[in-house]
Amino acid sequence: MSIAFQLVHGDCFYELKTIPDNSIDTIFADPPYFLSNGGISVQSGKQV
Repeated sequence: MSIAFQLVHGDCFYELKTIPDNSIDTIFADPPYFLSNGGISVQSGKQV
């Protein structure tokens, strides 16, 4: 069995336009979510 993948690194608004329709099986994303604000972090709705 052969497994092929392509890792794309870039601005998703640009990169998604370059990928052919119906060619994606999985998208994995780990964005920063901008949960820190001025040194204050929030986890599960509570300041930590």
